[in-house]
Amino acid sequence: LWSLMHNHVELFAIAPRIVRNTNNDPLLVPEAKEPATEVLEALASPLGTDGLPFIVTNWDHLSDSGSGVACPVTLDVLASWVKEKGSLVKIKTQAEIFGAFTTKDGSRREDAVQTVNALVLDCDWGGDWEQLHSALSKLWFGFLLYQSPSHTPELPKWRCLIPFDRPFEVRTPDDRARWENLYLIARTVFGVVAQLTLGGFDHKVNNPERIWIVATRPNHETPPREV
Repeated sequence: LWSLMHNHVELFAIAPRIVRNTNNDPLLVPEAKEPATEVLEALASPLGTDGLPFIVTNWDHLSDSGSGVACPVTLDVLASWVKEKGSLVKIKTQAEIFGAFTTKDGSRREDAVQTVNALVLDCDWGGDWEQLHSALSKLWFGFLLYQSPSHTPELPKWRCLIPFDRPFEVRTPDDRARWENLYLIARTVFGVVAQLTLGGFDHKVNNPERIWIVATRPNHETPPREV
């Protein structure tokens, strides 16, 4: 993690200033207080330990909001599951979904979420993942990249999941606010490392109870999603 900072020291140094000083840009957070080092420590992923389990919660489809099942997974297991689903032909509303969080009763209600267990970054405005893949791979960094259900060659859409080395507590309003603030800083920092243009990583997905549709394809003519 520190190597990532040193390799991109000028980018990490500028990111907190961008966040604090851009008062008219809704994609950034003008009131952010944490420096980049604290953000990265809070979002620390295990280095070279992608075999460690973390918990995701699964639901059968979008309309299923109350029967989530907590599943301890490793990155290898999660990648295999996403790759399997990425070969299926399903519309988005029928596809399985997951959240990188734990919930006290299997629901996706805001007040039911207990911890966030991974950072999930969503690229919806084009740009490829090669720069980010290269930066994280050099560090033996635990991560998963996969193409979104709505990905097309003309407009690449993909996600990056980075598991935490410890759960991030979001049980109280203050914890939630800190998570939402840290997420917005993290999506800016990692967007700079990924060298994304336009909007970078989506800024509207910083709520702890955010769910993600597993990679699927809309028809048989569409190639299986890359993972």
